[in-house]
Amino acid sequence: MEYFTISDISNQGFYPIPEKLFNNKHYQKKVKKIKKVKDKGAMVSKEIVTVEELISDTSKLMYGIMSRYLNLSLQNGWFDEDKRIYIRLSVTTLAQILNKSLDTIIKSKKQLESVGLLKIVKTKYKSDTFYLGKVKDKPKEDISMEIENRIKDHKTLELESIEYSKVSDEVLESVESKVLDSIEPNRDMLIRDDKRVVAEEKNPTTASEGDFLKNLKDLLIKDNFKNYNSQTLKNIKNYSKGSLEEVKKVIEFMKLKNKAINSKILVAILKDEDHKVVEPVDVKKIPKADKVAHMLKLTTQDEIDHLCNQIAKSFGLEEYKKLNKADENIVNTELENVFCRRYNNLKNK
Repeated sequence: MEYFTISDISNQGFYPIPEKLFNNKHYQKKVKKIKKVKDKGAMVSKEIVTVEELISDTSKLMYGIMSRYLNLSLQNGWFDEDKRIYIRLSVTTLAQILNKSLDTIIKSKKQLESVGLLKIVKTKYKSDTFYLGKVKDKPKEDISMEIENRIKDHKTLELESIEYSKVSDEVLESVESKVLDSIEPNRDMLIRDDKRVVAEEKNPTTASEGDFLKNLKDLLIKDNFKNYNSQTLKNIKNYSKGSLEEVKKVIEFMKLKNKAINSKILVAILKDEDHKVVEPVDVKKIPKADKVAHMLKLTTQDEIDHLCNQIAKSFGLEEYKKLNKADENIVNTELENVFCRRYNNLKNK
């Protein structure tokens, strides 16, 4: 088994899939279902509401694949008068990359379009023109809801049978369903009009370095850096170990410390690693939701259950799982306070 090293991170090819695509209410829907559960020895029907994803895992992968082509589109000059970048890919190419049938690819395109992550512009050529939409941030209330969801996980009733609501499996477009032959690895494929342009990396290291320097220039321009030359760019690449994310961290550090936006200062901070020096944390400035989310990761479900019962008892209430909604909210609020106090004690040690 070969393990990743630092050099692999900058040279290895990955499809970028935003983490905000996962478990985000903007891309989910609530569905009513009927469950039959035991209640005092008798089976009764109970209506529940579940959450389902509006976009499939294949659609999320497709979004990541399309995102990778944005840089190539920029190099080709594929942007409109509003400077919006578009990409050109055929259904066939996407099916080859994902190793999926044509109707699956078409269905995934429709899913992304329905949630505002893709705009499809039909052309007279084999390939369509696509505009990618930015992924929406998760709602802020998701953090506090995570507490309630984890607390209620242990309350799942014995499941006997389920009547699922009708979900249409209708194919969005009539296309022959078949899996296409696989394509050669390490190729980025683009369609320019009705001609295919294949960019093959004959020297992966050189191509990767070129991509890094170009992306680095774009980042520096975006953040208003001036007066840098090729040697400065090489120094930034060397001291950041070829990591654009590391450069971004330093830029954020410079803004936070109100330092001049100067490429020489950027190089000096990367070289001395000043941005990695850990400073005392002012816990008063950290949002409550962030504290709770951090402590949730460190706390087991059994401990949460125990805390809930302890809190309920301190308020003169019965066992947590028997509480009504109003009393549950009281316990949940106090649980958040407990987590905040624990976080403060942890950081002040």
